[in-house]
Amino acid sequence: MASILFENNQLLRAAGNVTSINAVPKSTLSPGDVIHTSLDVWVNGLFFASLGLSLSTALLTVLVKQWLHVMPDAVPSLPTYVHKGLKHGDFEKLWRHSP
Repeated sequence: MASILFENNQLLRAAGNVTSINAVPKSTLSPGDVIHTSLDVWVNGLFFASLGLSLSTALLTVLVKQWLHVMPDAVPSLPTYVHKGLKHGDFEKLWRHSP
């Protein structure tokens, strides 16, 4: 894989200079020659699982925040301090007033 990156670097340098692109030596490794081990598959699987979990957590957080912003209007029987705390995002007041 390093030889492909080296060839790419040489091609970029040749394109920026007066060097001919055909003068850059070809890499002996092709992308199809790479063999994936089970460790590689596991690491990629864990990466995508972590990415999915973090994105779903962010989505759930946004949905809960929007729901808390709308909740005081939907439940008129809540005490006044709950309405104010939920509307303005002051959750510390709600925590102190809770029984």
